[in-house]
Amino acid sequence: MGAVTVTIGTLTGLLGLWLRLRQHGLDKPKLKCETTFGYDGPNFSKHKITVRAVGRRPVSIDSIRYFITPRSWKQRATKYWQHKAGRWMWHQEPKQKVKLSEGEKTDFSISLPEGICITEIYKVEIVDQTGQPWPVKWLPHKKSRKLLPLIDMESEARSISRQ
Repeated sequence: MGAVTVTIGTLTGLLGLWLRLRQHGLDKPKLKCETTFGYDGPNFSKHKITVRAVGRRPVSIDSIRYFITPRSWKQRATKYWQHKAGRWMWHQEPKQKVKLSEGEKTDFSISLPEGICITEIYKVEIVDQTGQPWPVKWLPHKKSRKLLPLIDMESEARSISRQ
């Protein structure tokens, strides 16, 4: 009789522990970040980053961090240390502070300074109020170099056919 009680107590305790750990994992803030690329004309891009809050805690977004591929091979070989030193990065601040609660989403248009092409970006992160970076699903570097010029040529062809 005592062995049955101990077994039931052990199983109930393990089930309670599993449920509590699962709840703890769901209570954390979590962001899901994706990109879409497109053009609305030859000179107007519709590149944007969509951020969704899928965790139960609200998250404030402070900035978007773009990692740029260095141009010289020496700097490319040490790009990890270059980025740690703050070089070959671009920080985009949102126009207004964004606070996302559970289930909310927002879009950020990708705006880069003059002289930086979107194909030079190989990694993007969203930085929240605590400084935690959230990775953005970005096109692989080789694929972006092939795909984005094709999208550009298609948009030019559409704008010429409209005229």
